[in-house]
Amino acid sequence: MTQSPTRYIGWKGIGVILIMSGLIFMASWMWAGGSKDYDDLTQTVRATARPLPSPPGSYLGVAWLTQDQLIFLYADHLSAINKLADYRLFRYTLGTDDWQRVEVPESTTCAQVEYAPIYRLPNGMLGFGYSCLVFLDQQKEQTQELRYLYSWDVHTGVFYYYNAKS
Repeated sequence: MTQSPTRYIGWKGIGVILIMSGLIFMASWMWAGGSKDYDDLTQTVRATARPLPSPPGSYLGVAWLTQDQLIFLYADHLSAINKLADYRLFRYTLGTDDWQRVEVPESTTCAQVEYAPIYRLPNGMLGFGYSCLVFLDQQKEQTQELRYLYSWDVHTGVFYYYNAKS
């Protein structure tokens, strides 16, 4: 004896309703009975802010190079329209309030240079790109190209570079 399709669909529908009811009951039971009050284990850390004694100007990017040294891109004039070429690398030593310009070996064929972005590399050195603005024909047409990728060893002062054009 076979069941009629209507009766089969009816039993199937009842089964789905029972399963859904069970899931809703389990979810509400877990929500209500399963929640516990836990102690807040977070700790409040009181931070103090101390402004760095810095010359007026515009700052772009920072890399925390060593425990007491920060590297900034710095332009000596405040402007909302500074070009990246206006910025130079500066090193600031905490505790001594010592600001020093980091002299980067520059290409003599560049009309204008840009350094960015700056990062502390995993080996503790400073890494940055060196872009060069080059005039193609008698200073009329110009192009900008990434010339080098630099890394700088803060302990020895030695620059290492990868020539991006080769």
